Amino acid sequence: MAARNHSTVSRNSMGSLTLSIISFTDIDTGDTYESGINSIVALWANGTDAATVTDEGIGVSEVNGKVTFTSGEDNRVVDLYTLSRT
Repeated sequence: MAARNHSTVSRNSMGSLTLSIISFTDIDTGDTYESGINSIVALWANGTDAATVTDEGIGVSEVNGKVTFTSGEDNRVVDLYTLSRT
């Protein structure tokens, strides 16, 4: 487990919600990210690389803005999507 930094961030306002797209270049299972985003109402992740094992999905969980990643393999390229109240 390691704390990760993002490579890029894009934020888009949608009324009272903000969609943030946060990109990472090297995510391992158990890695964490301190998003600093309050009031997250939904989050999901997408692996943007070609996974080589059967369990290729990216799992994410969040507590108080801290996101934890789970994956079937390490060194994944990932986009994290968060929807939060503004």
